[in-house]
Amino acid sequence: MKTLFRNVRNLSIFLVVVAPLYSSADTLKQIYDLAKINNPEYRAAYAALQSDLQNGAIGRAAILPTVSLGARSVYTDLIDNGTGNQRAGTDSNYAANINQTLFDLSDWYTYRSGNLNVDRARLAWAQEEQDLITSTVSAYLDVLRSIDNLETVISEKTALESQLEQTQQRFDVGLVPITDVLEAQASYDDVISQEVDARGNLAIFYEALTVLTGREHLSVAPLMDTYPVVSPTPATADEWVNISLENSQSLGISEIAVETAEVNKSDANTPYYPTLEARISYSGQIEGVNTGLNDVGIGGNFEGGSVVLTLDVPIITFTGGSTWARRVQARHDLTEAEELMASTERNLQQSIRTTYQRVLINISQVQARLQAVRSSETALEATQAGYEVGTRNLVDVLLAERNLYNTTRNYLNTRYDYIENVLLLKSTAGVLTEADLDGLNRWLDATNEIPKSIYLP
Repeated sequence: MKTLFRNVRNLSIFLVVVAPLYSSADTLKQIYDLAKINNPEYRAAYAALQSDLQNGAIGRAAILPTVSLGARSVYTDLIDNGTGNQRAGTDSNYAANINQTLFDLSDWYTYRSGNLNVDRARLAWAQEEQDLITSTVSAYLDVLRSIDNLETVISEKTALESQLEQTQQRFDVGLVPITDVLEAQASYDDVISQEVDARGNLAIFYEALTVLTGREHLSVAPLMDTYPVVSPTPATADEWVNISLENSQSLGISEIAVETAEVNKSDANTPYYPTLEARISYSGQIEGVNTGLNDVGIGGNFEGGSVVLTLDVPIITFTGGSTWARRVQARHDLTEAEELMASTERNLQQSIRTTYQRVLINISQVQARLQAVRSSETALEATQAGYEVGTRNLVDVLLAERNLYNTTRNYLNTRYDYIENVLLLKSTAGVLTEADLDGLNRWLDATNEIPKSIYLP
C-alpha cells in the first residue's frame, strides 16, 4: 500500500492538472502585501499613528513662543446735516506681539506628555505590524489546514468506498455476514458527513482571506513536505524572556503609561508654582481725515513698543478642593500604572515560557506523529492481510483505517501549530519582522499551486 502522504500529494497533483489553469498561486508574501494595502483595520491603525504623532508638535507648542501680527483699517464717511458738510476719513492701526513663557512647569509637562504619546504611538504601530504578520500567517495556514484535512477525508472516503464495495461483493457470495456490510456502510456515511464539514470549513477560511486582503483568492501554495521543524534560537526560555523584556511593545507601552502617570502627578502640583512670562509688543496708528469731497485735511501718526515681564506667584488660591483632589487622583493613577506594568511583565514572562514550551512540544509531536503515521500504515496493512485470511474482522480493518487518517491529520496539524507558535513566540517577544514571513514564504511551493475550484464551486 502506498503511504497516505503519497496518496494525498498525488491527488493534489492530479487535481491541479485537470483544474483550470491560473497564472500563479497566491503565496503568503503576496497576501501579506495585499493586506497592508487593503486591510481596513491596518489602514485605520496607520491613520491613528499619523494622528498621534501630532501630539509631539502639540506638546512642543507649549514651550515655544507665540507670534502674532495684525492690522486693521476703518473707513468712516459722515455728513453733518446742519451744515451739509461731508467728513470722511480712514483710521489704520497695526500691532506685532511675541509671547514667550520663561518659566512654567505646566507647559514643560505638557511638552513631556506629548513626547510620551508619540513614543506610545510608535510602539503601538510596531505591535500592529506584528499582529498583521501573525494574522496573515494564521489565515493562510487555516486554508492549508483545511485543504490537508479535506484531502485526508477524501482519501479516507475513497478507501472506505472501496472497502464497502469489496464487502458487498463478499456478502453477495456468502463470505461475510450482513453486519460487515452495515459496518462498512456506516463508516462510509460518516466520512461523507466529514467531507461536507471539511468543504464548509475551507470555504469559511477562504472568506477570511478575502476579508483580510479585500479580494478573492483562487489558489494557494502548499507547504513543502521538507519544511524544517527545528528548535528556536536562542535555545532557552530564559534567553527569550530577556529578549522580551527588552523588546516587547506591550511592556514598553506599560512603561510609558507609568512615565505619563509620573508626569501627570508632577503636573498636578503646578498650580502652586510661580510662572514667568515675557511679552514684546510693537504697535502703531495712522490717522487720515478728509474734509469735503476732495480736500485733504489733517492726519496723525503714532507708534511705539513695549517689553513686559510678568511674574505670577500664587499665594493663596482656593478652587473648592479640586486642585488637591487632582493631586490625590494623580498619585493613585501612578500606583495603578505601576501595578499594571508589573502585571504586564509577569504575564509576558509567563506567555514567553508557555509559548516556548509549546514550540518544544510541537517539535516532539511532529517527530512522534510522523512515526505514528508510519506505524498506522503498517498496522493497517497487517490488519487487511489478516482480514483476507480470516483472522481479523471488518471492524478491525475500519478501526485501523480510521486510526491512520486520524494520525495523519494530527501530524499535519502539528506542523502548522509549530509554525504559528514559533511566530507567536517572536511576536510576544517583540522581535517578529517581515523577514520571518519571507523565510516561511520560501517554503511554500508556488509551482504546485492548489486551485480553490478543485474543492469549491
